Parts: sequence; structure tokens; C-alpha cells
Amino acid sequence: MVRANSETVEELVLSRCTTEYLDEMAYDCDEDHHCIYPRLTKLTINDDYTSVDGVDGVESPASSHHFPSLSTLNIFTRWDSDFSFFVGNNRTMLTSLSFCLTESLLESLQGYVFPNLRRVCILESDYEISGIKAGAPIREFNLPFLIAPNAEQIECNIICNPRLITPNAIIPYRFSNPRLRHLAVDHFEPTLRELSRLLASLPQLTRLGILGIRGDLPAGTIYFDETIKTWLTILDLPALNMATELMSDCSLAQYAAEIKKPIYDKYRERLSGPLFCDNLNIRE
Repeated sequence: MVRANSETVEELVLSRCTTEYLDEMAYDCDEDHHCIYPRLTKLTINDDYTSVDGVDGVESPASSHHFPSLSTLNIFTRWDSDFSFFVGNNRTMLTSLSFCLTESLLESLQGYVFPNLRRVCILESDYEISGIKAGAPIREFNLPFLIAPNAEQIECNIICNPRLITPNAIIPYRFSNPRLRHLAVDHFEPTLRELSRLLASLPQLTRLGILGIRGDLPAGTIYFDETIKTWLTILDLPALNMATELMSDCSLAQYAAEIKKPIYDKYRERLSGPLFCDNLNIRE
């Protein structure tokens, strides 16, 4: 039915998708004849993306380009085939991408650049990052910044020890994107100084989702007014108007309590909303 309506279908949701089904979508009875879906702008592949089955072995030359108008792609399953199945040689149409990260998909996306991709969401990874030096660049976290250099919204839900994740690990070297407004990194628990460095490198950021904030000093250390004021002066609270903790953290509560004091009023005047909140969902 899908193939019969290939000329007119604009949005498609596939549930419990299999390799065989995608092959049937991509090819007519004659395997040399590629099916084209010229008006399809949104494709969603639904599944339990923790499933061990996933989708693999889908073969499609980059030149076939089955979905020339595809702008929104959601892959809610383990995709172990080449990413070119969805985009062919066309890198300009995609504007929104959500996917579960697998090792094969990580390799498949190396070298891809989507200049008009505005939203990237890594829903989950099917493996845990380990065996790396703390602070070293992490390819999995670098990926959305590299494939979407003009993104306005990036979300990373990747399993990793929070102590390994620093701004240098997340953001590629010399990365610059003045359009990035929303950033959520599920396992990111920076120190206050790391947070200030991150925000200094992303001056237009308005919403931030992180695991929590660790103190720069040993646990139990009291943060005095002048120390907090120094951090705020360095940070200068650029465009940020909201941040969130994904788990309760005493240092964040202490920091939030400190900046409520009158001596910080001139900094809060630049905010259009609270600096910290309990929940922040940046998905659209």
C-alpha cells in the first residue's frame, strides 16, 4: 500500500519495522527500479529502541535517494544500516533528526554535514562510553555538533560516567555556532567553572539541561558571596534564561539560593525567567 501511494504520501509512520519491509519500500518488484517518494517530508520508524533486533542490512546506493523532500526523520529503533538510505546525496533538506545511537550509526554518520539541520536529538545509546581519559573529546557527544553546525537545538541522552564529561569532551575543538539556543546533555555534571566556560563558548544559549552542578571546591565547602559574584561576573549571564538539573544536587541548590541575594540583582535583571528550575523539556 505504501509503495502504491509513493507519489502522494507526505508523512509516514512505520511500526515494528523490519529490514525486509524497508527493502520492499525502496525497490519495486524489479530490484533495479528504485521507488521514489517525492512528497514525503516526515518519516518515523517506531519500535522499542532497546530491542536487540533493530534494523540492519538495508542496502541502498547513495545515488538512489528515495526521499528527496525528507525534512524530519525520527528513528525510534536500532538502525544498523547505512544512513544514506534516508538522505542519498542530498544533505540540504533535513531540518530535524532524532535517533538512537548505535556504534554502526556513529560510524555511518562520520563526515556527514547537514547545513539546514536545526534540531538533533540522540534519544539513547545502546552502549556505555568507557575507557577514555577524563576531558578527552568524546565522538558520541561531538557528533550532533559536527553533523549540524547550524543547529538551534541539541539533545544528547548518552550513557557515560559524568566525571568523564567536560565542555572539552562535548564541544568539538574551535566549534562556533551563534544559532544554538537549546542544549541538553543528560549525564553532564559540570563544576561551576566548567559551566561558565561552556556558556562563554555558546553566547546565545537560552536553555540548558544538565544532570547537576558540582562544586569546584571539596564537598561541604561554603561558597561565599564574593566567590559567587566572581563566577557571575565571568559568566556575565549571556542569553541564558533557564537551566535545569535532571537529578537533585545539593551544590546546585546552594548555588541557586546564593544568587537570590540582593547583591546579584543587577545580574538577574538580564534574565527573562528563572536561572534554575526542576524540569526542562526542550523537545518540540
